[in-house]
Amino acid sequence: MYIIKDVNIVTKDKVLKKHDIKFTDRIIDIKKEIASENKHQIIDGTNKFLSPGFVDIHLHGSFGIDIMNADQQDIVRMTDGLKKAGTTSFLPTVMTSSQERMENAIKTIKAVIDDGNQVIEGINLEGPLLNPSKAGAQDKRYMQALNKKMFEKYQDIIEIVTVAPEVEGATVLINKLKKLGIVVSMGHTDAIYEESMAGFENGISLVTHLFNGMRGIHHREIGAAGAALLTDVSVELIADGIHVSKPMIELILRLKDKNNIILITDAQPAALYEGDEITFNDRKVILKEGSARYEDGTLAGSILSMHQAVKNMDKFSDLKIQEIIKMATFNPAQKIGKEDKIGSIELDKKADLLLLDKNLEIIEVFKEGEKVK
Repeated sequence: MYIIKDVNIVTKDKVLKKHDIKFTDRIIDIKKEIASENKHQIIDGTNKFLSPGFVDIHLHGSFGIDIMNADQQDIVRMTDGLKKAGTTSFLPTVMTSSQERMENAIKTIKAVIDDGNQVIEGINLEGPLLNPSKAGAQDKRYMQALNKKMFEKYQDIIEIVTVAPEVEGATVLINKLKKLGIVVSMGHTDAIYEESMAGFENGISLVTHLFNGMRGIHHREIGAAGAALLTDVSVELIADGIHVSKPMIELILRLKDKNNIILITDAQPAALYEGDEITFNDRKVILKEGSARYEDGTLAGSILSMHQAVKNMDKFSDLKIQEIIKMATFNPAQKIGKEDKIGSIELDKKADLLLLDKNLEIIEVFKEGEKVK
């Protein structure tokens, strides 16, 4: 049992300055001063921040590991690495590929979950009913409707599915996913404003990596991105300064309710990996100047970590620390319906905690009260 004393606790809407917190695998007590006993391990939190563990709902790989090719040991190794980097919960994201390959990836992830892994909160399916004209890093050869039986088979672990609302069959699929309780996200889409708004009315409640892989804003046709900015749907944001420029991030912050902004990594195997080349989705990727690109120059996901995304938002904006942390913790947890157990520092929630210094560097990570070594 731990007590962190005199720490600045970052909650959903404020910072509790110089408070104590007591926890085992769950958070037991939070107050100005908690009496300690011999059985307690005491940590000095003076001049430090305590944040919930980061929640990444869109991640394709890290540490040289590609979700699409990984075996169970690879995925466990990746989850261990992500914990050390501050991401205590995430959704492995399955890319558009052949049905067999996608289902194999899902089966592998499910086996890890069934084996008791507490870091993986479910699966994100990025496709395959997408628009080939906005394929990005996705394989346009397989952009077609998935067998609905597969959704039904794995509905307990599929949390998010990305759909292009203008593609034939999209409305039927959106309705099906809604009935299964799966979050429907708009992405890899060439939808115009009216098509995007129809998608939101049909049940789309999230936008996959806003501005990336979608029709952008034109003054006579504001497209999918413009529609997303004018509604209260949640949006994913890759805050690396490459996928979305700093001025555009400023515009997003002015137009969107901060409760509807979710920081993601969209990380691929080169994230948290040392080297200048790697293979992703069976294609060569070149790592240069902080970005990952295929040989034709197309961005191939990001090499961002959630920790770096949080630090970038602190650098790119004048947001308060609690507003930034919420985008990386509570907002994503709430979007996938997990806010009752992760995403914020509250009594009886999982003790997934990050001890940060004043520069937001990670000092300690706790996953369900266990210190991550």
